[in-house]
Amino acid sequence: SSLCQTALSPIFVSDIDPESVKTAQKNAEIAGVKKFLTFSTEDILNFKPKTSSGILILNPPYGERIGVKEDLVTFFEALNLKLKTDFKGFKVGIITSSKEHLFSIKMKPTKLNTYLNGDLPCTFAIFDVRA
Repeated sequence: SSLCQTALSPIFVSDIDPESVKTAQKNAEIAGVKKFLTFSTEDILNFKPKTSSGILILNPPYGERIGVKEDLVTFFEALNLKLKTDFKGFKVGIITSSKEHLFSIKMKPTKLNTYLNGDLPCTFAIFDVRA
């Protein structure tokens, strides 16, 4: 919790699924960090940042279990526009099992990390959103 105490920016936690938000709140309570977090149930495409800069971490549906892969192309194109419109000045991390979807984010990642999420190979891409 010392990391949270020295954080320069507020930390907002959101998911489109109310049950996921409840689970996140329970986990934050167990970890002793809930008091440092603000929770909401909201779609990222409707979310308005409350600060002019910060860090945004996204774990959108992969199309493996949740969502349809074809719908994800449309989602990532809309996300690209959302990031460039509302998240200028942010550092954005996106976790996905499809590098192809990352091409819809019309920015060059500053870092790419590959790892396994269970048995699923995933990429964590970091972007600096500029004006």
